Amino acid sequence: MDISLLKLASGIVIALAGWLVVHRLTLKRTTLAKRQEVVTNYLVDVYRKLDRFAASLISGELSKKDAEDINSAITDIQLFGSVEQINLAVNIAESLTRKKGVKNDDLINLIINLRNNLRKELNLEYVSANIAHLNVSFIDDENSA
Repeated sequence: MDISLLKLASGIVIALAGWLVVHRLTLKRTTLAKRQEVVTNYLVDVYRKLDRFAASLISGELSKKDAEDINSAITDIQLFGSVEQINLAVNIAESLTRKKGVKNDDLINLIINLRNNLRKELNLEYVSANIAHLNVSFIDDENSA
């Protein structure tokens, strides 16, 4: 066998091996980035649902939508949340199941924990400010007359 043919064959094998390694690493990085994107999107949605629930709880005007939101949020946290978030969500779920109401501290701690983790994940600066809950209602002009 000619030495130049052997050099060519070994070069091709090395190039293919290099391409395979780079391809696998790129695939792994892409999969990880997509997973982080999905988890972040779910947790942002959970954050919004919990904030709306807290605002409704404070105003005393709970609706069917609020019940759906808290059910969905607790479920999503148990799937996508951190261990601490899951523990807080379980405490809230157990309180609701026993009809003892939600401990405001558990709910606020969960919302703050979500906010801090999401801001860190999104490379945003840490915020120590309190959470403000807003529950704006409106009057339907057509039905109020």
